[in-house]
Amino acid sequence: MRTASGTVFEKSHVLPTRQPRLQSGALAYRVERHGKVRVLLVRTRRSKRWSIPKGELKPALSMPENAANEAFEEAGVRGEVATASSGMYRRTKRTWYGDAIIEIWVYRLRVTEQLRQFPEKGQRETKWVSCSTAAKMLREPLLAELCLALRRRALQ
Repeated sequence: MRTASGTVFEKSHVLPTRQPRLQSGALAYRVERHGKVRVLLVRTRRSKRWSIPKGELKPALSMPENAANEAFEEAGVRGEVATASSGMYRRTKRTWYGDAIIEIWVYRLRVTEQLRQFPEKGQRETKWVSCSTAAKMLREPLLAELCLALRRRALQ
């Protein structure tokens, strides 16, 4: 980059290495009358890919509570959230300042209620699908494996 004086500032826009940004997400599911398990997927805002409800941690909430809150905000569902994480994955997110590493901790959320009105209604598409369909639609291998594990548990 050149200034008016002609001096070159190398690496002026390179930010120092940072710790991953923590998020928690909900693998929201419901068990239908005949024992079939359905998983709730939401479309991401930018890439329009199918994913799970997830978001950055709010200081007043635990990680499981944050995951449940994200499921409510993004999809209008409430239920019983697991206290222990089912797993964690990392992904890279493009930002205005470059790529950021996001670490997402996933918590199962057994949905007991789906509301018609919720904070992000109209901003995201939601879809209930079978566990095997969800595993195919989700790009993250951990999420696909968790969906298949839900199905195996339901069959036992």
